[in-house]
Amino acid sequence: MPFFPRCMLGVGVLLAGCGYVGEPLPPALNIPRRIDDLRVMQRGDKVVVEFSVPTHSTEGMVLKLKAVELQAGPWAKGTFNVEAWQSGARFVETSCMKSGFCQVARPAADWMGQVVYFRVRAVSSKNRPGDWSDFAMLHVVQPLGRPSGLRAEAVAQGVRLEWQATDQRPGLNFRVFRRAASEEKALPLVITAGTVYTDTTTEYGKTYEYTVETFLKEDSSEVVSELSSPVTITPEDHFPPAVPTGLRVVVGPQTVELAWNRNTEPDFRGYRLYRSEDGGDYQCIADLLDTPSYSDSQVQQGKHYRYSVSSVDQSGNESPRSEPVEVAVP
Repeated sequence: MPFFPRCMLGVGVLLAGCGYVGEPLPPALNIPRRIDDLRVMQRGDKVVVEFSVPTHSTEGMVLKLKAVELQAGPWAKGTFNVEAWQSGARFVETSCMKSGFCQVARPAADWMGQVVYFRVRAVSSKNRPGDWSDFAMLHVVQPLGRPSGLRAEAVAQGVRLEWQATDQRPGLNFRVFRRAASEEKALPLVITAGTVYTDTTTEYGKTYEYTVETFLKEDSSEVVSELSSPVTITPEDHFPPAVPTGLRVVVGPQTVELAWNRNTEPDFRGYRLYRSEDGGDYQCIADLLDTPSYSDSQVQQGKHYRYSVSSVDQSGNESPRSEPVEVAVP
């Protein structure tokens, strides 16, 4: 049996019982990532600041925060200077201690008539601050008037909206929002300078809710009013398609051949052809599915006929009849 010194045996057991220990890692810096989506706007009589609180450190580790520092101050001099601005800036209290979206609202009266610069940064639980965000600038003005009297009406083109402006300052526009019944929140639909807008993207039988805000954009400043009272509408199709045009006729040996221009409405279904014999009442002689022509073989020699055509949509709405054409069968 081989002989192993006791000291060597002890070393082997020790090596077998322990894993390899590498070089010690440096301590995590725990510095928050820079906030890069700072946005400031004025809504009514409030200044609203929005941004996303970082979830991880610059090293990619999950972050625990001590504070979020939001700094704001006016600037009324020439070229912007950070050191000079900072001497008059102050910290704005926030309650954004959890990662995710943050919104801070302050009275606009605090900075009325001033150009105000904002910046924000996060501070970790180890009291280590991240880099400051880019500055966001806002020119604080008297609150914009809220649109009033919003009305919605179903028309052939879609939903027609109309409202009254309560603010007459130059440069104002209006932003229209729409929320369908299946949607969680309203989405911006259009910015318009007028007080009338027709939404041509609606569908019959669906319910929509509309609101409008007054909107002012100056450089990077965005100022909006409070939203108007909402209006809800479920448009229904009571609108006939267009009257067919271009009705023309050719008399054959024992037939009358008719043709006209094709309708192009998206909900179009077909045509109805009417005929009057020797001055009598019009009678419907054919329902045609999307075919702008017809051959009338039920005619008699020596008689006079008048023809007119209408169009019908998928909901059964029928247009007025076209201008008639008259023929005599020889």
